[in-house]
Amino acid sequence: RNCYKNIFKVAIENNIKTIAIPCLGTGIYQCPIDIGRNFAFEEAYKVKEKFEKIFFVCYRKEEYEIYTNKK
Repeated sequence: RNCYKNIFKVAIENNIKTIAIPCLGTGIYQCPIDIGRNFAFEEAYKVKEKFEKIFFVCYRKEEYEIYTNKK
């Protein structure tokens, strides 16, 4: 969660309007993807008005399915 908070904080401080963020912690650190997605979405929701677009980049099909609620 803190990683997403810090990413958004730095982006806002630098007046970034479009951002793409990978699924954090769901690979080698083995955070369950649904928990990682919840952290990502919750933190993005808090700052969504500061951005024109926020993208979450999914490397694996399993991540994509969970991030798009297809699983």
